[in-house]
Amino acid sequence: MRTLLFIAAFFIAFAIIRHLWGRKPRENRPRKPDQIPETMARCDHCGLFMPRWEAVEDRGRLFCCEEHRRHAGRL
Repeated sequence: MRTLLFIAAFFIAFAIIRHLWGRKPRENRPRKPDQIPETMARCDHCGLFMPRWEAVEDRGRLFCCEEHRRHAGRL
């Protein structure tokens, strides 16, 4: 029983120390280059949102894949 109390006290102390030494607030941290928001595009066939650079373009319309581009051409 004494061992369980010791383990519980250790974890509580650890949590308090982590909270007191906490990291900087999120808004004050600089953004990493890979966290810059991407421009999103919507597939004209199924409505899926994907990064603009992944979109397949055909006559000004955007699609998520070649299959949807071909299917839209038949309509």
